[in-house]
Amino acid sequence: MKHTFAMTNYQEITCPKCGSNNLMKVGRNAHGEQRYRCQTPNCPTKTFMLTYRYRACELAVKEQALAMASNGGGIRDTARALKIDKNTVINMLKKSRRPCGGYQPSLATP
Repeated sequence: MKHTFAMTNYQEITCPKCGSNNLMKVGRNAHGEQRYRCQTPNCPTKTFMLTYRYRACELAVKEQALAMASNGGGIRDTARALKIDKNTVINMLKKSRRPCGGYQPSLATP
């Protein structure tokens, strides 16, 4: 009698921002891909996926776009080099300039 066992492969999943493996599953996106949330306190990641449908959503592409812009690269050149839309590059730059705390009326001058 021959026994066959299926080998199970496990993939260790870590947070792209803090590198922690303290994660939980939080459902699936519209295309059925699994979403994850980091449970580490003070981690800036809300949710993430292992694979993205659009390149512009990948953390490495965002970092590269910001680096190219800070080195004097133009928006069209950055979009062409990274193969993403120029409006996406503009939105990334706008979001990177926002303050982390949001609007604080006590600090606003009248």
